[in-house]
Amino acid sequence: MTGWVLIPVLALAASTTVPLASDADIVASGRILVVNGVDAITVKTAAGGLQPEERVAVIAKALSPFKRGQTLKVVADPGLRVVLQGQTVATVTEAEAKAQGLSPDKLAELWANSINKALYVPPLTVPGQPLSLGVGQPQRVRVIGSAARSAAISSEPPGLVEVTRQGFDLVVNPLKRGEGAIVLSAGGALKSIPFSVLSPAAVFPQTLTVEVTGSPARKELVLQGIQGAMSTEFSAEPGALVRYTVPEIAPLGPGQSRVVPVDVAVEAPGFATTKGMANVLVKNSGGGRVYDDVLWYSNNPENLAGPGQLYFARMVTAMPTRLLWHHFNKSARPLAVQYILANRSDVPARIWLASGDAEPNSDPTKAGFEAGNRYFADWLGYQGTVLTLPPRSATPLSLRRLEPGQTSSGLASLRLLAGGSDDVVLVGNALALADVAADWQPQGFGDKPWLVRRSIGLAGLPFPVGGTERDIFSGPAKQVGFLYQVGGRHQFIRLGEQGIPSALGGPPLSGNFGVQYVVEGRIENPTDRNQTVEVVFEASAGYSGAIFSVNGKLLPGRILQSKESMVLLEAKLAPGQAQQIRIDTIPLSGAHYPATITVRTKGTS
Repeated sequence: MTGWVLIPVLALAASTTVPLASDADIVASGRILVVNGVDAITVKTAAGGLQPEERVAVIAKALSPFKRGQTLKVVADPGLRVVLQGQTVATVTEAEAKAQGLSPDKLAELWANSINKALYVPPLTVPGQPLSLGVGQPQRVRVIGSAARSAAISSEPPGLVEVTRQGFDLVVNPLKRGEGAIVLSAGGALKSIPFSVLSPAAVFPQTLTVEVTGSPARKELVLQGIQGAMSTEFSAEPGALVRYTVPEIAPLGPGQSRVVPVDVAVEAPGFATTKGMANVLVKNSGGGRVYDDVLWYSNNPENLAGPGQLYFARMVTAMPTRLLWHHFNKSARPLAVQYILANRSDVPARIWLASGDAEPNSDPTKAGFEAGNRYFADWLGYQGTVLTLPPRSATPLSLRRLEPGQTSSGLASLRLLAGGSDDVVLVGNALALADVAADWQPQGFGDKPWLVRRSIGLAGLPFPVGGTERDIFSGPAKQVGFLYQVGGRHQFIRLGEQGIPSALGGPPLSGNFGVQYVVEGRIENPTDRNQTVEVVFEASAGYSGAIFSVNGKLLPGRILQSKESMVLLEAKLAPGQAQQIRIDTIPLSGAHYPATITVRTKGTS
């Protein structure tokens, strides 16, 4: 928009109204000249000793003699001016034209035309479209024309809306449902604005709560929690389309909390489109990793011939639990592999969750690797979300569509928190696609479905939330120590060789899939020369996926062919120097174990 330097007639205060001695209603509103309710110009720079607001006030005063039949013209001598009936209204400067991104002559023509157009709008003009209003959601409506601010206002039928005037705007406050019209009259002019008042598609403001963990909780986790709250907690009318914008997110430290304002727009059939704010309170309830006490191992059956229950286990309050699942669709039709958490009590349950849920893959090893890769980093950093599960309800922990020949694989850590329900169970099923709850299709198929689909009542499940517990193993963490000295024998650490014990009296876990290995050791150089020690992982039993953290640093995961190896660490040691080493890893579903970690001097055999 353009600006002007003016012949200094009289500097008026900002937001000044010119008395209606003219045939136009002219208002100087800060830097904006409002003519008959039309925002005609905005001034950007100071000039002639006047600030932009003062310059606009001078323009308003200079236009006050306007009568219908007159027009503004551009005159080029002396100076580039805009005049009314031979009297200068404004002189255009190079500085103001530059600020508007135009040449002075283009600027002068633009603003003369813009002001002329605003001067000749009809005396009373209302919006051409009916108003769609939501109860309790005020809306501003601009009315333009020289008679707009003096027109009488009424509404029919009475009681549906309350209308007040703020300058050229009508503020319409909808009171109750119905249809009617706002009527404006001035002299011989009569205009009406039809309206319909509907219930709003959502009520604002709303406050939602997200609880996460991490030291700190990464910004991606915080954002994921907010998106989950908007999907599962935000209240709107049935069938609503909810659009929202989340501001830039920062990590959140343990014990910290933050309110994140989310702009929301909601549409729903038969309801008024509504905009407002959802205030999302994000809390980080802790940052320390908790090791899992038991492993729920769901791999029997591994090959799915059709629908049926895959697993059942009951959570124990405050007992950290790891879950592994790995299933191959051997049938001739698509299946849904679904794991749910069901709260069978009459009080809410609070459950801490961290999971890695792989996209189904025709290669079982790649499916297991992807699941572990997604899980491992979050688990190491205690990056998790606290889920509140209402009484007598269920939520999907995992929900994947498996085509024939595909594998579903996942790892999760869960902990039932104290102070709520003590009757929460995990139920895994292979289902026909049509048997997945309607509320969970189709958007529920994907990673972390509990963040995108709301919980449902237990009565809506087509299968029982009971069963027989099996394949539960104790202590899914093994610690291995070693000492290696340069010049001595290689150190070999075998992974997946000695299974952890069953918690139910059965055989130990073959391969230790899903078990955390903590390998801690010391390497020493007792020689009088600089030496390099390397730590190498070998897929000694066959095709495998591998994930590692070495001395607190997460390594890029890899798929290794049989007998292929990857270097985990190279340490250069001076004479007499020693170094401590810690390696974390998990044998992954679909991989071949046992596997071997070797500690040796580089270049030796």
